[in-house]
Amino acid sequence: MKKKFTEGKWVIDKKRDTVCIDILCNDEVIATCWDDNNNVEELRCNAKLIAAAPDMLEALEYLIDSINPSDACRGKFESLGNDRAYVGGMTLPTDESILRCIEAIKKATK
Repeated sequence: MKKKFTEGKWVIDKKRDTVCIDILCNDEVIATCWDDNNNVEELRCNAKLIAAAPDMLEALEYLIDSINPSDACRGKFESLGNDRAYVGGMTLPTDESILRCIEAIKKATK
């Protein structure tokens, strides 16, 4: 899959971490978190989550791609129903954990 987001390691800029925090990639600002309510702890947590997003997406994609399609409840999915996945013309029951991973990937990439 061709990545549509800024490729490279996303990091938190340590120079600003009070009311505004920048997320950097290749020394360029790609996102900024700010909090007008002075909730610095929540702001830092939000910045960490944003900075970790590419790594989490990669981990989820790796997990889904490494699932053995011969498993009765898993596979590389062409499309999804509420509780079923469609793989190479077969309909397979899908467990909730796999569905959640796929939905998270869709949310990040579609």
